[in-house]
Amino acid sequence: MQRKLAFAAAAATAAVVAGLFALPGVAANGPVNSTTGAGQLDLAGGFRNFSYTAKTAADGTVSGEAQLVNRASGLRWHIAVNCLVVSGNHAWVGGVVDSANDPTAVGTVGVWYAEDNGEGSTAPPDRMSLFTFFSPVLTCTDPFAQAYTLANALPIDGGNIQVH
Repeated sequence: MQRKLAFAAAAATAAVVAGLFALPGVAANGPVNSTTGAGQLDLAGGFRNFSYTAKTAADGTVSGEAQLVNRASGLRWHIAVNCLVVSGNHAWVGGVVDSANDPTAVGTVGVWYAEDNGEGSTAPPDRMSLFTFFSPVLTCTDPFAQAYTLANALPIDGGNIQVH
């Protein structure tokens, strides 16, 4: 009798857990694709620090944010991410500058490329392009913007990029 009760309790628990994952919005809101990164690029004009997160939800909604700092010039930009394309270990991310210490930058739309080359001291460095804006405006889904930012990607000098 106790075995039957234990089995029935376990079956009921399993049914409840399975039901939770079947509810609309529980599993469907998890990210389909995502990328995160933080680090710096050492350029002739000085270090550029970056940190970002971007994800595409199951319903196609893209969200995230980025903070970019040019340490040589002191420019600081915050970007609201609204575009993400992931292919293997490659990601193209786009968004709009929504705040900056230079008010003329607010509203700028741009794209950057990020590449995850694995973990550990034997892995090649991850790569990233600068935030690039195009005129006319191109998003991260545009083949030209993708090719341009990929061609201009540089190894990061510290930090890590993850693409999923």
